[in-house]
Amino acid sequence: MQSSNLGWYLVVVLNNFELQLYPLSLFVQYPTCLDLLEEKKINCEPLITHRFGFSEKDIITGFETAAAAGKTGAIKVMFNW
Repeated sequence: MQSSNLGWYLVVVLNNFELQLYPLSLFVQYPTCLDLLEEKKINCEPLITHRFGFSEKDIITGFETAAAAGKTGAIKVMFNW
């Protein structure tokens, strides 16, 4: 693997309970995505099926909900903090 000074992000993939590292270069379009959201050209709201607080209990419940997506219908679980 070639080293880069771009840095790395730690991304939590909730539906599989796994942590994955992605190179920052994969996120260079992030500002463009934020612009599209801000300009209301794309709407991600329908994908957020469950929202939880940021308490220990809420986080556990949120992860359990994401893990049982087949039963709960979870697509994206959001934690509000």
